[in-house]
Amino acid sequence: MKRLLSLWVLGVWCLGVCAQSYYVELPYEDVNGKLIVQAEVDGYTGRFVFDTGAPFYISHALWQKLGGGETGNQGVIDAAGHQMTVQKTAVGRLHLGGADGLNFEGMKANIIPTGNMIEALGIDGIVGCDMLQRSVVRFDSKRRVIVITDDVTPFHISPRNRMKMEANGQNCPFVTVNVGRGVIEEPLFDTGSAAFYAIGAETAAAGVRAGSVEVVDSGYGRSGFGLGGEAAATSRQRVRIADLRLGSGKFRNVTTSTSPGGTLMGSGVLKHGIVTLDYAHGAFYFEPFEAEPVDLDEKQWNLDITYDKGDIRVAGVWNSLRGKDKVTLGDRLVAVDGVALEKVSLEEAMKGNLLKIKKDAAEATLEGADGQRYTITIERK
Repeated sequence: MKRLLSLWVLGVWCLGVCAQSYYVELPYEDVNGKLIVQAEVDGYTGRFVFDTGAPFYISHALWQKLGGGETGNQGVIDAAGHQMTVQKTAVGRLHLGGADGLNFEGMKANIIPTGNMIEALGIDGIVGCDMLQRSVVRFDSKRRVIVITDDVTPFHISPRNRMKMEANGQNCPFVTVNVGRGVIEEPLFDTGSAAFYAIGAETAAAGVRAGSVEVVDSGYGRSGFGLGGEAAATSRQRVRIADLRLGSGKFRNVTTSTSPGGTLMGSGVLKHGIVTLDYAHGAFYFEPFEAEPVDLDEKQWNLDITYDKGDIRVAGVWNSLRGKDKVTLGDRLVAVDGVALEKVSLEEAMKGNLLKIKKDAAEATLEGADGQRYTITIERK
């Protein structure tokens, strides 16, 4: 029987219903790896990203709709490594699920800075890891639901799929993966990222020394966005991991790039199995859809792109790109194979695959900051 749960999240103690069991299913929409759920904050219903790698946020627009109450300041480090200060405000209640859903009472929420990209997408906030203490959270991509409950036993998960999980001070979960030949890593499980696996530079170097990681390309560029904007440009490596293991899940030829923010596993994992986080018992379960090893080898472009106010611009350049010395980060992509590119909406950009090129090579025409245009051949290798 579903029952209502109220949690005082800051102190993580219950308001009179601790002995009662709870079970709530949240349907989600997958938007390019972002898990979007419906939530209600102080009577306002909106769209929220369900993110195990971030605390609770509301958008600046939602804060204003709720009356723009008193705020304080909170220092944070965003996904791109920016150290920044955001406003923090009190929220009376967050409600997840239907009539028999969950109420989280007396919370503090960070406020997403005004004009941020996530707000422009019509996202009202982030349901974060700081409200999941003592709960069991299950991600089922086949049914497109997130389950929040207090008991893992009804799922009847085999012990062979159980791994140790540790949570940091904000309750963000870390799990152990085997990168091959004794290289063990503890990535953040971050459903705010669409990646399957992003490897840290130190882990990549250890894997290369052990012979389990191969560097297939090197380059320079930005690795993504955070609340504070684009990540700083850094030297990067593109690598192939021969054998990666997540519990009983086996993966071959995992192609990924080094991440300056450290190692993480993102929502891409959900394509390959059901993930269950048991915070109360420090356990992470991965139930793979396939018993046999899954080959994740894929070709990737040697020019990285990003969205910028309707334009497509260069975010990264790899050494395998012929004529790479002509390219500067921020150059605008104006045509592909002689066909001019139109302005791109933010919604299109978030859905990914901006170029929609089906073959493995194309002639890209770019425009530098000086207005001069040039053409190079980009390839998917």
